[in-house]
Amino acid sequence: MRTILITIIFLVFFSCNSEKEISPIFYEVQSENGEVYILGSFHSLDESIYPLPNYIIEKFNDSEEFFMELKPGNISKQKQDDTFELKNHVSEETLQLVKNVADDLLIPSNVLLQLQPAEIIQEVEKNELNKIGFKNSQGIEAYFHYLARKRNIKIDGFEEYSKIMEKVQKLDSIETEKRLVYYLNNRKVIAKETKQLVEYWKFGNETGLLEKIELFTSDSPKQKDTLLYKRNRIITDKIVTMLEEGRKIFIVVGAGHIIGNDNIIEQLEKKGYIVKKIENAIQ
Repeated sequence: MRTILITIIFLVFFSCNSEKEISPIFYEVQSENGEVYILGSFHSLDESIYPLPNYIIEKFNDSEEFFMELKPGNISKQKQDDTFELKNHVSEETLQLVKNVADDLLIPSNVLLQLQPAEIIQEVEKNELNKIGFKNSQGIEAYFHYLARKRNIKIDGFEEYSKIMEKVQKLDSIETEKRLVYYLNNRKVIAKETKQLVEYWKFGNETGLLEKIELFTSDSPKQKDTLLYKRNRIITDKIVTMLEEGRKIFIVVGAGHIIGNDNIIEQLEKKGYIVKKIENAIQ
């Protein structure tokens, strides 16, 4: 009986401790007087990522400000042009595809037909991810936004949503429409692939993340340059200002901004700042 009891205790202990704790991509960047912590994230996640590791929460609690990609108040998608009609910017075939997807998702088609192509992708993506349990309200930004409000520390963002949409509207219309059609035709597969992306993110697998992101963005080089590389430079410059001002800030940005070519971390390192990847000591 004693042997059986010892065996059970061992198995329970082993199984509890063999579960790998998540260790997402997380960096500390220091200047002479300033310090920022940068957590790569996904905007929509499920409950499986919580609770976050203590070492991340400790760094957040040690920070004096919280920054996100978008400024507060610009997170909700707001139309920038009330006169915009999709039918004036895409083919009849694409227009019908948008209507079919709206019907499939039980979204009033007039809602999608008044959105920019990039906003349609965002709206459809939100619905597809909701089906597999991924929600914006469970994302990292929402989580730390709540904690920052609870701590009553400064909350801000790097860019206004309207400014990003202005840039998107200036992109090549043919490439933009191709990207919209590709996403709508592959939305269910992409939603499933997002689950794999999140698994890579949870355990800091930068190679896996990068391969998937490259796969999804390889057909849209101009959009990638506008929404990733150029924004990386904008965010990097603002972080440099924070560091030189001696501020202590916890930052959450999309994981794609801190991996791959010309990413934020790489740029800060080139500028001479002390960069350290923070990982869970228990792997």
